[in-house]
Amino acid sequence: MEIKQLEYVIMAAEMGSFNKASEFLYTTQSNVSKVINSLEEELGYKIFRRQGKGVVLTDAGKVLYEQSQQIMVMLNKFATFSDLADKSCFHIASVVSNCLAWHFSNFIKDYKEEDLCLKMWEGSITRVIELVEQGEVELGFVYIGGRQKDSFKTMLQRKGLVFEHLLPARVVVSVGPNNPFYNKDFVTTDELKTLSFIRYREDNLSKTYHLHQLEETLQLRHAMNHAVEVDSDYALLNILTYTDYAYLCYGGISDENYTSLNDLRSIPVLLDEPDISLGYIKRKGVPLTCYAEDFLSRLHHI
Repeated sequence: MEIKQLEYVIMAAEMGSFNKASEFLYTTQSNVSKVINSLEEELGYKIFRRQGKGVVLTDAGKVLYEQSQQIMVMLNKFATFSDLADKSCFHIASVVSNCLAWHFSNFIKDYKEEDLCLKMWEGSITRVIELVEQGEVELGFVYIGGRQKDSFKTMLQRKGLVFEHLLPARVVVSVGPNNPFYNKDFVTTDELKTLSFIRYREDNLSKTYHLHQLEETLQLRHAMNHAVEVDSDYALLNILTYTDYAYLCYGGISDENYTSLNDLRSIPVLLDEPDISLGYIKRKGVPLTCYAEDFLSRLHHI
């Protein structure tokens, strides 16, 4: 099996036609057909069903297509390693947190003159764990409920990871100028129950380890069941700016210039501190770089 064959499979599957695939591959339709036929003979099963002038993947072909995409992604990553060979790197991942994003932007500004490769991913708890486990990032930041902390640590231990507590989470509600609480200094848990919410789409780990606990503490389960779900920062900011929806989160949108630009405010929720903390995941036994130590020191001042 050759990489060229996988490239032909991917293109033919996405184009739905050997002829259209040949145009993108700068070859002929007969050559595309020849390469894929050769791969089918080698594997012993059909990858495509021919239908008129087009093709569709067989069930086995769908699996091959998905695996081929993953292989090509890995190969593209390998190609970038030479660019990083002589560079220092600091990569982090985080569940969605405007506060952490703001601190990372300041970190970038302070290290602008250094030849330092910097990256930040945002995603679900599951994704954050995967990135740390795979060595893609040095630190993975998550919010974890106190009652679930022990089980979370046990799960991480099986993956060769550890969780380190940083500080208690601060609960805020971010709103735009159309929200009735926009000018308030704080909101109560009873007032929260009158709001309509927008939330980021969460995976099961996020729900298990902090989201459900927070909703139960604030008695917002019913309201959150009817929340608008998004997985885009742009959607979140625009909905908050132009509607009366609210976004319940930790830390809030902390940069003053950032909030004024979008006419958003993050208002503290008046309540006893819920047993939820901000912490980071790292690989067990791997010492932190000086960049990681510096970044963590900044978070202690949140």
